[in-house]
Amino acid sequence: DTGFDMEKFHSEEYQRTFQYLTQFIANGSNLDTFSFIYQPFVMIGDPVDALKIIIKYCGIRDPSWAELYHFVNFLNIQLRDCEESVFCNPLLVGDLLQGFRTFAVRFMIQMSRDFATRSLSDNNLGVEDASRADEDDDLAPFQIRRRWELSPHPYIFFNHDRVSMTFLGFLLSQEGDLLHPGTNRVLEQRLMEPTLRGQLKLQGVDFDVNYENRDRMARIENLCSVMGIEYLHDPDPTYELTTDNVEKILAIHMRFRCGIPVIIMGETGCGKTRLIRFMCELQAGPDGPKNLLLMKVHGGTNYAEIEKKVEDAEKLAFFNEKIKVDTILFFDEANTTDAIDLIKEIMVDRRVNGRAINLELTRLHFIAACNPYRKHTKEMIKKLESAGLGYHVSAGETDDKL
Repeated sequence: DTGFDMEKFHSEEYQRTFQYLTQFIANGSNLDTFSFIYQPFVMIGDPVDALKIIIKYCGIRDPSWAELYHFVNFLNIQLRDCEESVFCNPLLVGDLLQGFRTFAVRFMIQMSRDFATRSLSDNNLGVEDASRADEDDDLAPFQIRRRWELSPHPYIFFNHDRVSMTFLGFLLSQEGDLLHPGTNRVLEQRLMEPTLRGQLKLQGVDFDVNYENRDRMARIENLCSVMGIEYLHDPDPTYELTTDNVEKILAIHMRFRCGIPVIIMGETGCGKTRLIRFMCELQAGPDGPKNLLLMKVHGGTNYAEIEKKVEDAEKLAFFNEKIKVDTILFFDEANTTDAIDLIKEIMVDRRVNGRAINLELTRLHFIAACNPYRKHTKEMIKKLESAGLGYHVSAGETDDKL
C-alpha cells in the first residue's frame, strides 16, 4: 500500500499543515481568526485530499516522501510558533495589524518550500541515458540544482521570546509585493496589503532597510534572538559576519529544529568549518562548554572510527543537554570515504550500525560537508596518471563510472 499512512495523517504536524492549507484555499484572504483543532485519532478531512494539497503547495515536482515530510514538519513548527506569538493572537492585537496572521501564514508556506527543496539535481539517469556516449551525464545527479548565493532567502522568524520577530533578507514594495532584494524581481504579488505594511512601519518595522548596512552587533543580536541565546557576545571578532553567513547560520538552526539533515557543499577553503565553529561558540556562550566535535574524513576513514566519534559526541551531548547547549558532530569532506553510507545512516536515520542514537539527546546534531564533484579533462587525467597520483589503472583500461 503506497497511500497515506494513517498514523501520520492523524499526527499533529500533518493535521495542522492540512487544516491551514485547506483554510488557505477556501478563504485565503483571511486567516486571522482561524483556530487549529487537534484531536488525536480523530479524522478531520480525507487523506487523499490532504496528500494532493500538500503536494500542490510543497513546490516540488514529483516530490519524495522525505521532501513532503520536511515541508510538513517545517511548516508545522513555523505555524505553531505563529500561534504562540502575541502578534498573531486576535485577542491581544484586536483590530490592529489586521491581516498580519494571514500574511505570516502565506510567508511560512514560502519559507517551507525553500527548506524542503534539496540543492542537488533530481534528474536521475535512466536506462536510455546511461547508454549514451555523452560522458557529461555521469555527473548529472550530483550537479547543483540551485546555488544558495543565487537564490533569494526571505525569512520571518518568531523569536524565542515569542514577543518579538526578526525580518531578514527580503523587500516589500509599496503595493505589498515580495521582491528579490538584489534584482527587485517580483517573487509573489500582494503578499501583504498596503494598509498592513503602513501599520507595521508605524510599529518600527521598515521593509525598505538594507540589511547590509547594519553593524556587526545588530546582526549578532538577530542571531541571538532567533536562537534563544541569552548572552549577547561576539565569539570571534576576526570572523567576517556577512548577511549571507547570518542567513546560513539561521537556516542551519531551523533545520536542526525541524529534523532536516544539514549538508554543506563548497570548495576547500571557502569557510565551511569557520561558519560552523562561529555558530557553536555563539550558542555555547562566553566561556561556555565544548560543543563541537570535528571529524576530518578522508579516504582511509573506516566504519569503526566513525562509530567511535559518534560515541564521543553522545557522551559530550549528555553533559551539554543538562545545560541546554547544542552539541554538533561535523563530518568534514564526508564524501571522501567509502563509509559514507554510515554517515548517511547517522544523519538521516539517527542510527549507528543499526543502534538507535539516544532519543533523549535532542540537542545532538550532525552536519556533513562535502566538496563538489569535478570531472577532469583528458589532459588532466594524463598528467595525474604520469605523476602516479591515485591512478593504479589507466583510464583507458576501465569502464568504471560514478
